[in-house]
Amino acid sequence: MMFIAHTFHNGRYARLARLLALLASLLATALVGLAQGVRVPREPTLADAYKFFDEKVKKESEGRIGIGPFDLKTDLGKASQGIPFTLVVSFNEPCLWHFRSDGKTLSFQTQPLPLQNRHGTTNEAGALIVPKRGWGVFLFGDVFFDRTPQGWSATRFTVRLQPAQDDVRDFGRVTCSSNIKEAGFCFYVWAKKHNDQFIFNVSTNSGGTKELCDIGADGFDRNIVTHLRELNVHPGYLVCPGDLRTPAIDIHSLSATNVSYQLRSGTNVVLTKSGEVLLRCPIHHNVVFSDQRIGYTK
Repeated sequence: MMFIAHTFHNGRYARLARLLALLASLLATALVGLAQGVRVPREPTLADAYKFFDEKVKKESEGRIGIGPFDLKTDLGKASQGIPFTLVVSFNEPCLWHFRSDGKTLSFQTQPLPLQNRHGTTNEAGALIVPKRGWGVFLFGDVFFDRTPQGWSATRFTVRLQPAQDDVRDFGRVTCSSNIKEAGFCFYVWAKKHNDQFIFNVSTNSGGTKELCDIGADGFDRNIVTHLRELNVHPGYLVCPGDLRTPAIDIHSLSATNVSYQLRSGTNVVLTKSGEVLLRCPIHHNVVFSDQRIGYTK
């Protein structure tokens, strides 16, 4: 670069030479920064905060708590002062949550909940009973970021209100309702292709499962798996999030241990009778009626 400056020193391009020297210096600085992995910090993102909460929650709870719906109101100018967030933490098993709050901080430490305590309460300070899998708690507060050479890093958070026992809600009910609706829709689609007759009311000679029904005294079919296999219902729709059962790997390996829901079959369960229950969840009491309406019964 000294060579360039010397070449144009006495000429009309001396000013241009100085400019080139400055640009070369800036370029060299930038290349050094890139070599060291340094870049301009970007704005905090939802992914940054989600990763922070996900890692913290899973580690402290030993996997008993997971992250549900999450939202972050990003504002770069206030990143170090705290950005508002809303979060649902969902529980993967019954447990005692030692949120152990001091001030505005929150812990996610848990321990297994004994069977005899799953319907009780606790007087232990800073602890909540979570009675079932699929339940959760809604939290809101502020998450704080620190500026690093690699960008913004979430480091801590505070909550504006501490959780209470009444805040432990069955967020799994919504997912259950969605699952049972999808399963019921499979029955509906099959019926619309077969003169509005459900599969359990059509003879096996015509592709149905009528002769395979096994209706109990309560009206529910004990042979539900056979009907579900014939309909090729996705196994993921057949397990309620509040149930300890796990979905089957595929429809061919489906068994009663992979199904949470109950099916009512028989000639009185038809598409045109709006008040007839088709599918029911014994955990959340969500139901699908024969006309595909979603409801709730006990």
